[in-house]
Amino acid sequence: MTVGWSSKLGLDGRIQQVAALDPESAAVLDAEAQAGTHNVLLLGVDTTTGTDPGSDTIVLAHTPADGGVVTRLSFPRNLEINRPPCRGWDPATGGYLDQTVPAETRTTIDTAYRSGGPACVVRVVQQLTGLSVSAFAAVELGGLGDMAGTLGGLPVCLDRPVVDGVLGTVTSGAGEVTLDAATAAGVVRARHVQGDAGTDEGLVDRQQRVLASALDGALSTPALLNPFGSTAFGQVLGRSVVADGMDVDQLLAAASTVRGTGPQAPFVTVPTTGEINTRGNAVLRDRDASALFTALRTGAPLPEVTPSTVDVPAPSAISVDVLNASQRTGLAQDVASRLRAVTFGIGSVANASRPAADTVIRFSPDRSAEAQVVASAVPSARSVPDATASGVLQLVLGDSFDGTIRAVSTTPAGAPAAAGPVADTCS
Repeated sequence: MTVGWSSKLGLDGRIQQVAALDPESAAVLDAEAQAGTHNVLLLGVDTTTGTDPGSDTIVLAHTPADGGVVTRLSFPRNLEINRPPCRGWDPATGGYLDQTVPAETRTTIDTAYRSGGPACVVRVVQQLTGLSVSAFAAVELGGLGDMAGTLGGLPVCLDRPVVDGVLGTVTSGAGEVTLDAATAAGVVRARHVQGDAGTDEGLVDRQQRVLASALDGALSTPALLNPFGSTAFGQVLGRSVVADGMDVDQLLAAASTVRGTGPQAPFVTVPTTGEINTRGNAVLRDRDASALFTALRTGAPLPEVTPSTVDVPAPSAISVDVLNASQRTGLAQDVASRLRAVTFGIGSVANASRPAADTVIRFSPDRSAEAQVVASAVPSARSVPDATASGVLQLVLGDSFDGTIRAVSTTPAGAPAAAGPVADTCS
């Protein structure tokens, strides 16, 4: 008992605790009605894609005061916000800096964590929703793979095979599988999985399943009675989790809550217009969002929220120009042929006027919905809106093009397409 308790305390002590919460903020609305509610803000952060961490997933688990139905509220990474001034944050040390990051208008919500760390993203979410955030944790996705390695594999139940449009086949089977370090890292990063609904629900669910399995394994009696293994896991935990108001048990409980499925645990994406604006950002649907946030704050029934007010065009209804700005001869013709194979219409095929390193989708505002479909088919391309143009939709292939062209499903959000066997034993 002494060894196990010591190991448990050691794991609790490994979690980086930082100041993030601000329950007395003036941004919190309907404070009396919110008394007793519990709002856990969980971020899945991937630092491997750049020098600064960006929020890969942002989800708020709202539990009403009576302990009733939990609502999981997801925020798109590219949701446009006006970010307030925040104290600077150093992700390398997990600490705040003695400097202030200036406010920025018309930026995306994922810059809040990147610029100002936990306190900044909590502040943004509270200003956006009026909800009082009562607990916070950010989990480094790469660390989940390392956790699987220290535990000798993680048993995880998957609803369907993880076949991703960018990563390829991560796992070929459904049901109970054991993930090694590399597979676990792929499972928690796979955002374009066949059969997922048109939201981040599948991605969030997989991330929380892996996290819950890792913490459950680390808190098992055999693991706690193995001080060497517990120490190794604790080292990974220490560099992978930043939290305020959460120990290991509470983090496990939060991961299990966010994993909830079915009508008793609704997953709601913050409503947007469905189109990206001239800055390439998603735009909040103010009236619907306000009704949703008010219902969560006051305990009223959730309003009917549709994820988009814009119909997504089918690839066959889109005509895109393909330009080669890379050093690879014939690339535009090759990509055009592959786009035709997945039913896209092709306009002109030519060389760009000058070489470029980046692969971009250049589009005018009137073709933003079509640009989103092309971006789904060419995941290595960056969307670049041109507010001054009209009728423009170009795929410009730079040296960064990774060769990936994938078919795009036009299945509406909330109606996932079949993708291999679906396990009915996962919960």
